[in-house]
Amino acid sequence: MSPFLCFAILASAAEGGHFKAIGEIKKLILNSLHNEEIKKAIKDLYESKDRYDVFEEMNKPEEVKELIEKYKDLGEEGLWNNLKHFLEEIIPVAEECDVLMAIHPDDPPWPIFGIPRIITCEANIDRFLKLVDNHYNGLTLCMGSLGCAASNDYAAMVRKYGAMDRIHFAHLRNIRILEDGSFEESGHASSCGSLDMYEIVKAYHDVGFT
Repeated sequence: MSPFLCFAILASAAEGGHFKAIGEIKKLILNSLHNEEIKKAIKDLYESKDRYDVFEEMNKPEEVKELIEKYKDLGEEGLWNNLKHFLEEIIPVAEECDVLMAIHPDDPPWPIFGIPRIITCEANIDRFLKLVDNHYNGLTLCMGSLGCAASNDYAAMVRKYGAMDRIHFAHLRNIRILEDGSFEESGHASSCGSLDMYEIVKAYHDVGFT
Protein backbone atom coordinates (compact mmCIF):
# COMPACT_ATOMS: atom_id res chain seq x y z
CA MET A 1 0.00 0.00 0.00
CA SER A 2 1.48 3.36 -1.02
CA PRO A 3 2.07 6.21 1.49
CA PHE A 4 -0.37 8.34 -0.53
CA LEU A 5 -3.08 5.71 -0.24
CA CYS A 6 -2.42 5.44 3.49
CA PHE A 7 -2.85 9.21 3.84
CA ALA A 8 -5.93 9.17 1.62
CA ILE A 9 -7.59 6.52 3.76
CA LEU A 10 -6.83 8.42 6.94
CA ALA A 11 -7.95 11.72 5.42
CA SER A 12 -11.19 10.16 4.22
CA ALA A 13 -11.89 8.84 7.69
CA ALA A 14 -11.18 12.24 9.17
CA GLU A 15 -13.40 14.01 6.65
CA GLY A 16 -16.23 11.66 7.48
CA GLY A 17 -15.82 12.31 11.18
CA HIS A 18 -14.81 8.72 11.91
CA PHE A 19 -12.07 9.78 14.30
CA LYS A 20 -12.30 6.68 16.49
CA ALA A 21 -11.54 4.55 13.44
CA ILE A 22 -8.11 6.12 12.81
CA GLY A 23 -6.26 3.73 15.15
CA GLU A 24 -7.96 0.70 13.61
CA ILE A 25 -7.20 1.96 10.11
CA LYS A 26 -3.52 2.27 10.99
CA LYS A 27 -3.58 -1.35 12.17
CA LEU A 28 -5.16 -2.41 8.89
CA ILE A 29 -2.49 -0.51 6.95
CA LEU A 30 0.26 -2.30 8.83
CA ASN A 31 -1.48 -5.65 8.39
CA SER A 32 -1.72 -5.07 4.65
CA LEU A 33 2.05 -4.87 4.31
CA HIS A 34 3.60 -8.19 3.36
CA ASN A 35 7.23 -7.09 3.39
CA GLU A 36 8.39 -7.63 6.98
CA GLU A 37 11.29 -5.18 6.69
CA ILE A 38 8.97 -2.38 5.54
CA LYS A 39 6.44 -3.29 8.22
CA LYS A 40 9.13 -3.16 10.90
CA ALA A 41 10.44 0.17 9.61
CA ILE A 42 6.97 1.72 9.79
CA LYS A 43 6.32 0.30 13.25
CA ASP A 44 9.68 1.63 14.43
CA LEU A 45 8.82 5.02 12.97
CA TYR A 46 5.48 5.07 14.78
CA GLU A 47 7.07 4.05 18.08
CA SER A 48 10.31 6.05 17.91
CA LYS A 49 10.50 9.09 20.19
CA ASP A 50 12.71 10.73 17.57
CA ARG A 51 10.35 10.14 14.67
CA TYR A 52 9.52 12.95 12.27
CA ASP A 53 6.31 14.74 13.16
CA VAL A 54 4.40 13.61 10.05
CA PHE A 55 3.02 10.52 11.78
CA GLU A 56 2.27 12.51 14.92
CA GLU A 57 0.28 14.93 12.79
CA MET A 58 -1.57 12.04 11.16
CA ASN A 59 -2.64 11.05 14.67
CA LYS A 60 -4.61 14.30 14.85
CA PRO A 61 -7.59 13.81 12.51
CA GLU A 62 -8.92 17.28 13.23
CA GLU A 63 -5.72 18.73 11.74
CA VAL A 64 -6.03 16.54 8.64
CA LYS A 65 -9.59 17.75 8.22
CA GLU A 66 -8.48 21.36 8.75
CA LEU A 67 -5.82 20.98 6.05
CA ILE A 68 -8.38 19.60 3.60
CA GLU A 69 -10.67 22.54 4.33
CA LYS A 70 -7.83 25.00 3.68
CA TYR A 71 -7.26 23.53 0.25
CA LYS A 72 -10.98 23.70 -0.46
CA ASP A 73 -11.02 27.36 0.55
CA LEU A 74 -8.01 28.11 -1.64
CA GLY A 75 -9.96 27.01 -4.72
CA GLU A 76 -8.71 26.56 -8.28
CA GLU A 77 -7.70 30.19 -8.77
CA GLY A 78 -5.79 30.13 -5.52
CA LEU A 79 -3.84 27.11 -6.74
CA TRP A 80 -3.17 28.83 -10.07
CA ASN A 81 -1.88 31.93 -8.27
CA ASN A 82 0.41 29.87 -6.04
CA LEU A 83 1.71 27.91 -9.01
CA LYS A 84 2.41 31.08 -10.98
CA HIS A 85 4.35 32.56 -8.05
CA PHE A 86 6.39 29.34 -7.73
CA LEU A 87 7.19 29.19 -11.44
CA GLU A 88 8.22 32.84 -11.63
CA GLU A 89 10.72 32.18 -8.86
CA ILE A 90 12.03 28.77 -9.90
CA ILE A 91 12.14 28.75 -13.72
CA PRO A 92 14.82 31.47 -14.09
CA VAL A 93 17.02 29.47 -11.70
CA ALA A 94 16.25 26.24 -13.59
CA GLU A 95 17.26 27.91 -16.85
CA GLU A 96 20.44 29.27 -15.33
CA CYS A 97 21.34 25.78 -14.08
CA ASP A 98 20.11 24.04 -17.25
CA VAL A 99 17.53 21.95 -15.36
CA LEU A 100 14.32 21.04 -17.17
CA MET A 101 11.30 21.35 -14.88
CA ALA A 102 8.47 18.94 -15.69
CA ILE A 103 5.17 19.17 -13.82
CA HIS A 104 3.16 15.96 -13.34
CA PRO A 105 -0.60 16.08 -14.00
CA ASP A 106 -3.02 15.75 -11.11
CA ASP A 107 -3.87 12.10 -10.56
CA PRO A 108 -6.73 11.54 -10.92
CA PRO A 109 -7.61 14.64 -13.00
CA TRP A 110 -10.65 15.60 -10.94
CA PRO A 111 -11.26 16.83 -7.35
CA ILE A 112 -10.82 14.41 -4.46
CA PHE A 113 -12.05 15.09 -0.90
CA GLY A 114 -13.38 18.34 -2.37
CA ILE A 115 -9.82 19.54 -3.10
CA PRO A 116 -9.53 21.21 -6.53
CA ARG A 117 -7.10 19.96 -9.18
CA ILE A 118 -5.75 22.10 -12.01
CA ILE A 119 -3.32 20.13 -14.22
CA THR A 120 -6.09 17.99 -15.64
CA CYS A 121 -6.76 18.64 -19.33
CA GLU A 122 -5.48 20.28 -22.51
CA ALA A 123 -6.96 23.71 -21.76
CA ASN A 124 -5.39 23.76 -18.31
CA ILE A 125 -2.04 22.52 -19.57
CA ASP A 126 -2.09 25.33 -22.15
CA ARG A 127 -2.73 27.78 -19.31
CA PHE A 128 0.07 26.26 -17.25
CA LEU A 129 2.65 26.55 -20.03
CA LYS A 130 1.72 30.20 -20.57
CA LEU A 131 2.20 31.09 -16.89
CA VAL A 132 5.92 31.20 -17.61
CA ASP A 133 6.38 30.61 -21.33
CA ASN A 134 9.84 29.14 -21.18
CA HIS A 135 11.29 25.89 -22.54
CA TYR A 136 12.46 25.00 -19.03
CA ASN A 137 8.85 25.06 -17.82
CA GLY A 138 7.64 21.75 -19.20
CA LEU A 139 5.67 18.60 -18.64
CA THR A 140 5.87 15.10 -17.31
CA LEU A 141 3.10 13.87 -19.58
CA CYS A 142 1.49 10.94 -17.79
CA MET A 143 -0.65 8.59 -19.85
CA GLY A 144 -2.27 6.96 -16.84
CA SER A 145 -3.16 10.23 -15.10
CA LEU A 146 -4.55 12.23 -18.03
CA GLY A 147 -5.98 9.10 -19.64
CA CYS A 148 -8.30 8.51 -16.67
CA ALA A 149 -10.59 11.17 -18.14
CA ALA A 150 -12.24 9.95 -21.34
CA SER A 151 -12.43 13.57 -22.53
CA ASN A 152 -8.62 13.76 -22.78
CA ASP A 153 -7.16 12.74 -26.16
CA TYR A 154 -3.77 11.71 -24.89
CA ALA A 155 -2.20 10.87 -28.26
CA ALA A 156 -3.22 14.30 -29.55
CA MET A 157 -1.65 15.89 -26.46
CA VAL A 158 1.60 14.06 -27.17
CA ARG A 159 1.66 15.38 -30.72
CA LYS A 160 0.76 18.93 -29.65
CA TYR A 161 3.14 19.35 -26.72
CA GLY A 162 5.82 17.23 -28.36
CA ALA A 163 5.82 19.58 -31.35
CA MET A 164 6.27 22.45 -28.88
CA ASP A 165 9.21 20.59 -27.28
CA ARG A 166 7.62 20.94 -23.85
CA ILE A 167 7.46 17.23 -22.92
CA HIS A 168 10.54 16.68 -20.77
CA PHE A 169 9.53 13.33 -19.27
CA ALA A 170 6.87 10.73 -20.03
CA HIS A 171 4.99 8.08 -18.07
CA LEU A 172 3.50 5.22 -20.07
CA ARG A 173 0.92 3.06 -18.28
CA ASN A 174 -2.51 1.93 -19.30
CA ILE A 175 -5.77 2.13 -17.38
CA ARG A 176 -9.27 0.76 -17.85
CA ILE A 177 -12.12 3.27 -17.63
CA LEU A 178 -15.15 1.62 -16.02
CA GLU A 179 -18.83 2.14 -16.80
CA ASP A 180 -19.35 4.44 -13.83
CA GLY A 181 -16.53 6.72 -14.96
CA SER A 182 -14.03 5.47 -12.42
CA PHE A 183 -10.90 3.61 -13.48
CA GLU A 184 -8.50 0.87 -12.55
CA GLU A 185 -4.91 0.06 -13.44
CA SER A 186 -4.42 -2.42 -16.26
CA GLY A 187 -1.70 -4.14 -18.24
CA HIS A 188 0.23 -1.97 -20.68
CA ALA A 189 -1.05 -3.52 -23.90
CA SER A 190 -3.86 -1.72 -25.76
CA SER A 191 -6.03 -4.82 -25.41
CA CYS A 192 -5.76 -4.65 -21.62
CA GLY A 193 -7.00 -1.11 -21.11
CA SER A 194 -8.90 1.84 -22.53
CA LEU A 195 -5.92 3.62 -24.09
CA ASP A 196 -4.27 2.80 -27.42
CA MET A 197 -0.68 2.14 -26.41
CA TYR A 198 0.45 1.62 -30.01
CA GLU A 199 -0.96 4.97 -31.19
CA ILE A 200 0.47 6.78 -28.18
CA VAL A 201 3.98 5.33 -28.57
CA LYS A 202 3.78 6.11 -32.29
CA ALA A 203 2.89 9.72 -31.43
CA TYR A 204 5.96 9.98 -29.22
CA HIS A 205 8.09 8.52 -32.03
CA ASP A 206 6.63 10.86 -34.62
CA VAL A 207 7.45 13.98 -32.59
CA GLY A 208 10.99 12.75 -31.99
CA PHE A 209 10.64 12.25 -28.25
CA THR A 210 13.58 10.34 -26.80
